[in-house]
Amino acid sequence: MWSKLFKREKARVYLDSLVVTSAYKGKSPKFDLFGSSVELENLIREKLTAFISLPHMSTIDEPRKSDLALEMVVLKYNWGGLLMADINTVTLPLINRPKVHLKARLYNIASGKTVAAYEAKEKLPWKPFFSHSLPEFSLKGVFGNGAEEASREAQMFEELLYSACLKILQKMRDAI
Repeated sequence: MWSKLFKREKARVYLDSLVVTSAYKGKSPKFDLFGSSVELENLIREKLTAFISLPHMSTIDEPRKSDLALEMVVLKYNWGGLLMADINTVTLPLINRPKVHLKARLYNIASGKTVAAYEAKEKLPWKPFFSHSLPEFSLKGVFGNGAEEASREAQMFEELLYSACLKILQKMRDAI
């Protein structure tokens, strides 16, 4: 009897918005694979929407006071790469690891008050970065399959994106 009196209603969680900023900085040749930063942003948004798989808040039929909504922003993302810069007569390698930075806010739909805020940053570790980037300077990298290389880079970036998103979702699950 007492458990029914004090039982808290379980919160339902919905997706409100998923924003990807145009903070693309990496000038990788693989960027041509997507055509423009707008297409890349749309691709990132589609991947995250499929990964999160929460119903959109527009699908609420009967709102409850305990309903929550998630807003997520991809603040920064970078494909990374190993580039060479010529400064006068000196050539310097520029190392830019793939990275992604996400922020999210969980709020009560009825009141609009923030329940919790989350942040996650992911960078590709050095060892996988160098094991992936150094073959580009070998004969196989120069004469190899460019589509296969671009696909592998896209997969590595996608894994970083999913890892950051998963961290936020796990923190959110623990808070609810």
